[in-house]
Amino acid sequence: MSAAGHCILPAVDAALHRAVETSLTAAWRGAVRLGRDDGDGIEGKPYVRRLHVESAPADTPPSVVVKRPRLADGETFDARSERPETTKFFTEWACLQLLNEIGVDAAPRFYSGDVEQGFLVMEDLGPGDRLDHALLGDDPVHARRTLVALFQTVGRMHAATIGKRGRFAEILGGLGRKMSRPDESAEAQRDAAIADTFSRLAIDPPRTFFDEMIDITRRSFAAYDVDALLHGDPCPDNCHWVGDRVRLLDFEHSRFPSWGDRDQARGGKMGTGRSSLDHFIGLGEQRRRHHQADGLLIPSARG
Repeated sequence: MSAAGHCILPAVDAALHRAVETSLTAAWRGAVRLGRDDGDGIEGKPYVRRLHVESAPADTPPSVVVKRPRLADGETFDARSERPETTKFFTEWACLQLLNEIGVDAAPRFYSGDVEQGFLVMEDLGPGDRLDHALLGDDPVHARRTLVALFQTVGRMHAATIGKRGRFAEILGGLGRKMSRPDESAEAQRDAAIADTFSRLAIDPPRTFFDEMIDITRRSFAAYDVDALLHGDPCPDNCHWVGDRVRLLDFEHSRFPSWGDRDQARGGKMGTGRSSLDHFIGLGEQRRRHHQADGLLIPSARG
């Protein structure tokens, strides 16, 4: 691991390519040579690249995934920056390293990384089916099975990381970072995305939709009372079948819950962000007033 510093992060150019090889050579304790990357990045994401392993010690994988911070073309990477994208990059690094150390198969294996160059190298989970594929498919049994497998994976991760807050902080400290609060802008972006989707699709959700979302949100707040690693973004395209289990991707929003999280879950406030519960109740109230204006009486979401 290199000391913190600055560098430019273009596509996987020759210098970065050699740096990844050097990092893996140290991690795998033998010379590693990698092939070129797969073009524009995995699923068009230029900050996530697949590199093929052309030669390496025995029992190493045929390919790896290299991930870097989500920076604009030509933007300078500063490992000491407190910008959200830099913080999320190191958060994911610490999560993968922690889960790898304790042997939980909830995420890609962590192989290596370089603080100065701004990259981490992880297991390539391959082309397996994802939860979004299952939900958009025509097999309800498979969709239900995938949802259940997701919650089983989240449960295993929670159980295995109880009491590991200290080690998580140590890993971050070794990267020159501290445990951070969640990005409060993410919740506002989610609120706007939900409202925008309803508007663009001209969807007026039934009353039961908001009841269910309020119930799910209330149940999810129970996780804040457990001192375990929370994924933070287990959305359908971050849930990936590998063998007979679902693994999770993108730990950028992960964290151990803070007292602020717990206060918010119990109805308090943290920063300027609104709670998810208030958001869904608010949307439900808006729809209720809309239907009342049309002469339909729908019970209040707070009733």
